[in-house]
Amino acid sequence: MPIHFDIPFVDKNNERKMLAARVKQIIDHLAGRIFIDRESTGDFLFRDGQSDISKINDGEWTVFGKDDFWGYKEQYCWFKQTVTIPERFAGKKVVYDITPFPSFRWENRAQQFIVFVNGKMVQGVDLNHTFIYLADCAKGGETFDIALNAYCDDWEYRGPTQLAAALKVMDEDVHSLYYDLMVPWESAHLHNHEDLARVDIIKHLNNAVNLLELNTADYAVFKDSVKKAAAYVQENIYGAPCEAVVSAIGHTHIDTAWLWRLRQTRDKTGRSFATVVNLMREYKDYKFMSPQAQLYDFVKQDYPELYEEIKQMIKEGRWEAEGSMWVESDTNVVSGESLVRQFLVGKRFFRDEFGVDNKIMWLPDVFGYSGALPQIIKKADIDYFMTPKFRGMNTINSPLTPSCGRVLTERRCFRTSFPACVPTKKNVSRPPTTQI
Repeated sequence: MPIHFDIPFVDKNNERKMLAARVKQIIDHLAGRIFIDRESTGDFLFRDGQSDISKINDGEWTVFGKDDFWGYKEQYCWFKQTVTIPERFAGKKVVYDITPFPSFRWENRAQQFIVFVNGKMVQGVDLNHTFIYLADCAKGGETFDIALNAYCDDWEYRGPTQLAAALKVMDEDVHSLYYDLMVPWESAHLHNHEDLARVDIIKHLNNAVNLLELNTADYAVFKDSVKKAAAYVQENIYGAPCEAVVSAIGHTHIDTAWLWRLRQTRDKTGRSFATVVNLMREYKDYKFMSPQAQLYDFVKQDYPELYEEIKQMIKEGRWEAEGSMWVESDTNVVSGESLVRQFLVGKRFFRDEFGVDNKIMWLPDVFGYSGALPQIIKKADIDYFMTPKFRGMNTINSPLTPSCGRVLTERRCFRTSFPACVPTKKNVSRPPTTQI
């Protein structure tokens, strides 16, 4: 008769972490092989001051070279240059890559740009978006006029920086595999080390990277191994049965007033919305949601061409214009009349501009909720209320307010708090005795 010993497992060699670390090291190696050729674009022309793209040829411009620096707190300026795709890039996917740090990677968020190509606004460039696509399949010899509307943030300021740009050839297979590996690797680390889901993901990722021929001098052999690894990941991770299906809708939370001037709010909105539209051009199944009628009105005034593209995306059902309010307002300091007008004017704007009737109150980042909100929400014909700021509270129940109603409340949670994320019916018409 077999004897069983109930002995706790002790991972003395830290093997569970070591395997994941090995996979991550290979993923990082792949990141360095996404771009397979590059050509520096040389010096810029520079002009200090704030203006719009229609005045790009006005004023005095000076040469800005690789040894020059720019950037003081809240500086606005322009850079421009004309670039030509080298003939050897013919048939390849070409990007225009920007960095304020020629000798190393981006290190902070102070430097922010809006990129224009041949006079047309393309997208924002910052720490998280460092390049734009110039050609999906270059012919070689194409010329582009690049203009960068630059801003140096006050809050994130760390001193002057340089600026460099390059045309780069992207290997699309390596680029895709990098993200196909990185996303499940990061997802696995939302689990505990002992969880079976994490163990299975890391196991399959390790099997996938084992298929890669990283040390061969034959690029065709390496490319073939990349395709094999990608096929394995698709079959065993993305194509495997799972317990839940998650629909991810893009969103950017923009504070209308926080650590910057209102002028920057308008520019941040333009950068963010232009980046979203550009992503929608690239990924036809990408969907996005954004609230706050005020932000749309800023774009309508400042970037009318972009605004028309947004309207088209809304019409196609790819962009959700929701939220109901004019801005994501404080609810404790303002009067009841002010709150009513947030919904009155906000819903009217979304209806008149986009033909949509908002049904969600989207308020993710205020510190406290007025007891009058349920009544106002229901009378504004709103059915849902979204906020993450209930976390840490023991209760949201207390004495009833006049004309109380019920709305479906979603409590957004993060990291390991997923079980609490299931939307539940909450009688939010009962505010706490003390302010939330």
